[in-house]
Amino acid sequence: MTADTSTALLPPRGAARNAALAFFLLAPLAYAVLGVCLGQDTGYDFRQYHWYNAYAFVTGRHASGIDFIPAGVQSFYNPLIDVPFYLLATAAGPKAAMFVMGAVQGLNACLLFCLSWMLLPAARVAEKTALAIFAALAGMTGAMVIAEAGACFGDNIVSLFILSSLLLLLRHAPSSGAWPWRRLCTFLFLAGLPAGLVMGLKLTAGFFCVALCAALLLATGDIKRNIVMAFFFGLGVLAGLAATYGFWGLYLYRHYGSPVFPYLNGIFQSPFFAPGGLHEKSFFYDGNLLWYPFAFTFGNHAKVATESAWRDFRFLALYVFMALAAMRLYAGSFCREKAGAAKPPPDTAAAPRRMVFATVIVSYIIWMMMFRIYRYLMPLEMLSPLLVMICLHALLPRHRRLKTALGAAVLCFLLATIQVPPYGRKKEWTPVTDLTAFELPRAGNLMILMAGREAYAHTLPAFPASAAAVRIDGTLFAADESEDDNLLKVRKLIRKRIDAHHGPFLWFAPEQERDARAAVLKTFDLAVSGPCQAVTDKMAKSARSTNFVFMPRNYDLCPVKKTKADKR
Repeated sequence: MTADTSTALLPPRGAARNAALAFFLLAPLAYAVLGVCLGQDTGYDFRQYHWYNAYAFVTGRHASGIDFIPAGVQSFYNPLIDVPFYLLATAAGPKAAMFVMGAVQGLNACLLFCLSWMLLPAARVAEKTALAIFAALAGMTGAMVIAEAGACFGDNIVSLFILSSLLLLLRHAPSSGAWPWRRLCTFLFLAGLPAGLVMGLKLTAGFFCVALCAALLLATGDIKRNIVMAFFFGLGVLAGLAATYGFWGLYLYRHYGSPVFPYLNGIFQSPFFAPGGLHEKSFFYDGNLLWYPFAFTFGNHAKVATESAWRDFRFLALYVFMALAAMRLYAGSFCREKAGAAKPPPDTAAAPRRMVFATVIVSYIIWMMMFRIYRYLMPLEMLSPLLVMICLHALLPRHRRLKTALGAAVLCFLLATIQVPPYGRKKEWTPVTDLTAFELPRAGNLMILMAGREAYAHTLPAFPASAAAVRIDGTLFAADESEDDNLLKVRKLIRKRIDAHHGPFLWFAPEQERDARAAVLKTFDLAVSGPCQAVTDKMAKSARSTNFVFMPRNYDLCPVKKTKADKR
């Protein structure tokens, strides 16, 4: 039996469909098991803000404003995406929570199968089903996809929503030419909702939304209709964004004068931050952008595109095969025109393929201009094996067995050569917040003073709910910076909090900050007033530090006093 090139998402009824449904059941469970086998997530981002932000949101600390930037700049990120894991881990433990999260994230495999079935060239049903399963499996075994299994980074949640919007567009937009305008606009609005919802959860997903709008400009041969389609899809994106980010943007605007504080401050002009806003430049590449895929494949992987050592050749393979396929198609078209040969019969999957490649190219270009953090490209990492297979079909349209064998060989090579980044996983499972015993002042109205550039906001639930946590030195600013520092206004907010506080203070910071402690406290007219207690983080005690993931184990808990009289 031969499969057609329609926009069907599943094989016809029979053994092939049963195989697909079995894959839909097993793939998410396998991804969940993979996440648990990799170990507990103790990475920098998890300790810095994923756990704390959800804790602060659920317990009302965000609403009350009792804390001030304990997670650094990440304190201003929308906490909603981290709430499900926090609730699950609090109720059933981190292992169960990571299993459930892994199963949800594993649904990406189902979306990849549907996209593969729709976009792969016509073939026998059994062969096409096998190829679609293989493409989906290869998409779920990228270096970053494996590294984030069950973890809280959020990139494999972003991919769920982005691939859902992409699937809806590819399934219906190219064939919507005969639809009445009302039906078309309603569909496009609904198709934009998933992308907008996840953009609200994680703003870095916004460049995929722009890319999907751009892809709609190639949906049909009617450019005016395509522009209208892109417009209503964009409205759906904005509606989704308002649903998941509106409350948080309003919170930031009320407290800091900008809905995206501290970013884009050149536009929103918050009085509490530098006019240009905050820019992440850790992974910016200054070389030739045409060489960039080679740079982050063969270069120093700790410096280019991510924090940890990793390796994955799939973007390099896609880069090369896309170039070869484009040259092959252009050469074929040129030769047909010269020979006066008839055009080949229309391919019903051509428009969806054109749209998916446009999405990939546009999103990749925007990513290079704005972020260059590799894990943000996870939807493209997942799609790249499928796109390589499509490129091979364009290169070898009449050689079915050869292109199948070559595609399998390429994908097997990609799978065999990946190096998964460590990202702070540990085998021994412990509660997220688990500190050794310590004593607190009897007086209430306690303020915890945090410092240093290490991530440890996950420890704050160990302190009383009435204690305020204020970071007085960290990644967002340095306490000892000069008076003309652009971030001086943030420091003034901290000083205002300290001056207004009339209860006991406790310095709580990693032992590595001992040498800087006196200078940091002096900046705010504070000083240690008694002996310090040693506190150990039990979760960190069993974790493995690497060159790229350092996890503090021991902390100093010291009483602190003001060195100047209170300003009433």
